[in-house]
Amino acid sequence: MAGMYFLLYPRSPFDLVLYFGWWVRKTFRAQTRAAVGAWIGEQFLLGVISRASGALGGVAFWAHVGGFASGLLCAALVLPKATAQEREDILRPKALTEEEKEELFADRAEKRSELITLKLNQ
Repeated sequence: MAGMYFLLYPRSPFDLVLYFGWWVRKTFRAQTRAAVGAWIGEQFLLGVISRASGALGGVAFWAHVGGFASGLLCAALVLPKATAQEREDILRPKALTEEEKEELFADRAEKRSELITLKLNQ
C-alpha cells in the first residue's frame, strides 16, 4: 500500500517521525515522496545489512520492500486508466474547506469527560 500511496499521492503532506528507542526525538513535516522514500530506503538498507552480516532474519525488511514494489505495480496499472482530471486531482489535491475539515475531524473534537475526580486531600 505504501508503494501505491507513493505513486498516487506524491505531494501529500506527511509527518516523518524520528525515534530513539521508544521516544520521539523529532517530527518533520514532509511530502509523501520524502517520508515514504526515507522509510523504504531504510528497509532496503537494513535488509542489505542483515544479509551481509549473515544474521538470521531480515525477512521483514525484504517483505516491506516487496510489498512496496507490488504497491507501485498496482498503482502503475490503475493510474493510466484515470482521466486527465482525476490525475490532476491526485497530483495536486485541492485544499479542504472549513466545513470539510470540521466533518473530517469531528471525532477529534474535545468533549467533556464523564470521569469523576476523587478529591482525597479534603
